[in-house]
Amino acid sequence: MKKWLSLLAVLSLSFVVGRCDFSEDDEDVVDEDWTEETDTAVPDDSTGPVACTAGEQSGWFWVKVLDDLTNPSLDASDCQAGNPGADIDCIGIDRGGDYVAWANSVYFNPWADAVCDNDKADPEEVTGAQDGQAGNGTYVGYFSLNGGDITVDFDNGEELLCGDIVYIVEMDSGIQGSQEKFSVELGQTDEGPWAPYAADAIGIFELEVDWEW
Repeated sequence: MKKWLSLLAVLSLSFVVGRCDFSEDDEDVVDEDWTEETDTAVPDDSTGPVACTAGEQSGWFWVKVLDDLTNPSLDASDCQAGNPGADIDCIGIDRGGDYVAWANSVYFNPWADAVCDNDKADPEEVTGAQDGQAGNGTYVGYFSLNGGDITVDFDNGEELLCGDIVYIVEMDSGIQGSQEKFSVELGQTDEGPWAPYAADAIGIFELEVDWEW
């Protein structure tokens, strides 16, 4: 009997030791869904943008302005004076009351179904500070979207900070023509990902950045 008890004790001890692994070969288990928190949130398509605090980096570097296809001047029966769609003068960053950057690079994506001639067809007019004029026989310094959209970044690659105001001027001569609607999206690169920020924008439009990736 003592012999069997001794054997049982040895087997029990072997089982306990076998359950305790002190080797250095096994790697720690890593939760691949965890990421270290940084000043700029890491893009995560499963969660999308999240609210942010003023002054923080937002991850947004690009702004897209899209014409509203319900604008009357896009219709063949209207084609408003060769300035079809929303007329964009400038896009800037207002930070605490100071304009710290203006649109620098601009890319235009035309509307395939456009039917109106466009006398204001140079997208480069959107770059730089506000300078558009519309009235009293002078119509210069702006770009008519004609159903398309433009994508811009800012001077020196300026990133939008949370709390910044995206300042967009859509022309209204007050004499001829009228304010027309557009929508605004923010993106990390010129190819996105894009976050819809505002629809039915009109006139001089100020958009506060309060979401980040």
